[in-house]
Amino acid sequence: MKVSIAGLILISEIFTSAIDNIGVDAQVIPDGTLNTTVTGSNNYTVTKGSRVGNNLFYCLS
Repeated sequence: MKVSIAGLILISEIFTSAIDNIGVDAQVIPDGTLNTTVTGSNNYTVTKGSRVGNNLFYCLS
């Protein structure tokens, strides 16, 4: 099987694109059902969830 230079360039561009786009942007907004508090802008702190057994729930929208 021959791999052309164009094929190698295409594969390297796909990998480079995937590596460069790892980060995501999101908004963290409490929905008001569990008295959840959100503070921060880049690193969020979410507090005042509701515990049921060993599970801790936070309602965010």
